Amino acid sequence: MLRVWKGIRKESSKNQIILTIVKELNGYIEKLKTNRDSEKVEELMKLQLEATKALCKALEKESKAEHEKSHLLEPYGAIVLALEEEFQKFWTSK
Repeated sequence: MLRVWKGIRKESSKNQIILTIVKELNGYIEKLKTNRDSEKVEELMKLQLEATKALCKALEKESKAEHEKSHLLEPYGAIVLALEEEFQKFWTSK
């Protein structure tokens, strides 16, 4: 289950915190399963689900932000290219 999240960017501190919580909850759940304390296991599984949902929501927001960022970068690249072409024309015409 946690293999899916290996690709999360390390700079994303909120995602890292949530991922750490999910990992810790998973460890507690595995320990409690051996002790057969089903009530605590169920409670921890609910917490793990909430943490996983929070991670999913954070990743969706990050994805949307990255998408919008790409829209800002496209015209910037076009402007830089246009400027370079004009400078080239200017210097080659002399």
